Amino acid sequence: MAIEKKSVQYAGLLNERGFTLAEMLLALTVFFVIMSMLPAGLNTVLKDGFSARRIQGFEWKVFNSQMKRELREAELVTVKKEKLIVQKGSNIILYEKYGNSIRRRVNYAGHEVMLQNVSQMKFSAAENGVGIYVKDGWDKEYSSNVRSFITLEVRE
Repeated sequence: MAIEKKSVQYAGLLNERGFTLAEMLLALTVFFVIMSMLPAGLNTVLKDGFSARRIQGFEWKVFNSQMKRELREAELVTVKKEKLIVQKGSNIILYEKYGNSIRRRVNYAGHEVMLQNVSQMKFSAAENGVGIYVKDGWDKEYSSNVRSFITLEVRE
């Protein structure tokens, strides 16, 4: 009585070839082509159109903190309807509406965009500080009062 061992073949093609370098390079090329098309496809699918006209919450917070820092270091502030002129040492810093953004200029030169997608902007004099009012493309309103710790001369 002889016992026979039956071998079970699990793979359809049992061979010694393995995965060649050429096959690996081809698979990697296909993977990179698909991955390079993915951002463009996602951009098309996720594009809202309306978000381009909005001020993002984080953007407003950054703008606010920069304005607070600037005004706390100021010596003299002149408020006009759509302009804010801050004197800091020998520098004159101007905030103004430019197109659909708020830009910052130092000594009336340069162009630093501080906030985008702005449809309306207004500065107003407040007690020892400045009031900021901004409206975005979807008429959402943002406002803030920035005060200084020291006595600040605010002119209108």
